[in-house]
Amino acid sequence: MRTVYAPDLLGTGYSDHPAGMDFSMTAAAKRLWEFVDGVGVKTTDIVGSSLGGGIAVRMASLAPERVNKLVLAAPVNPWSRHGLWITRLLATKPGGRMFLGMLPLIRASGDVWLKRLFGDPKKIRPGTLEGYTMPLLQPTAWQYGLSIMRNWHADLRQLENDYAALEDKQALLVWGDRDVAVRRSSANEILKRMPKARLEVLRGVGHIPYEEEPEDFNRLLVEFLRN
Repeated sequence: MRTVYAPDLLGTGYSDHPAGMDFSMTAAAKRLWEFVDGVGVKTTDIVGSSLGGGIAVRMASLAPERVNKLVLAAPVNPWSRHGLWITRLLATKPGGRMFLGMLPLIRASGDVWLKRLFGDPKKIRPGTLEGYTMPLLQPTAWQYGLSIMRNWHADLRQLENDYAALEDKQALLVWGDRDVAVRRSSANEILKRMPKARLEVLRGVGHIPYEEEPEDFNRLLVEFLRN
C-alpha cells in the first residue's frame, strides 16, 4: 500500500495565485518540501510531469537523502532548446504586455493549443480538455505563467547542475515520441548525467502520456516503484 499526495502548485489549477510570490522552481520545490513536512513524511518517491518534473528534480537536488526514486514524464530540462526565444520575449515587460493583450485571441482559438500536446487527438477522453482549460479562465492564471517565464532561464541553468548532481538516483523517464513541448531527444542528455535512470518511450503519444495511455503509464510507474 502506498499513500499518494497530489498537491496543486501555487498558481496552477484552482489554487491561489498570490501576487508578488516567488515562482521560481527553487521556491516551488521548497514549498513542496514544507508540504511534505506538514503531512509528516520523511522520505518519499516523487512523480513530476513537464514543469512539475523540473521541480521534482529541484526537490531531489535540495534533499537527495529524502527522495527514494523519481518518475519524470517529459520533464523540463535545459537540453530541449526550442522555444527559447519566446520565453526570453515573455520574460520582458513589453513581451508580457503583448501577451496579455493577445489573450482574447488566444481564448478565441479554443483548445487548439492544448490539443497539440496530444500525439493522437482521438485519445482525448471526454472532459479532459475542459478540465485543463477551466482553470485558465481565472484572470490571474496568465500572470502566473508570465511569472514562470521571468525565472525560466535562471531555472534552466540551475537544472543543468541538478541533473548532474543526481547521478546516483534511480529514475524512470517516460516520454511520448510525438512530444512537441519537451523534445524526446533531450532525454539522452539526462541519461548521460543520470546513468541509473531508464527511459521508456510511448509510441504515438504526445506531452501528456498519463492522459493518452494511462494504463501503460501506470504499469510502468508501479513496476518501477515496486522493484
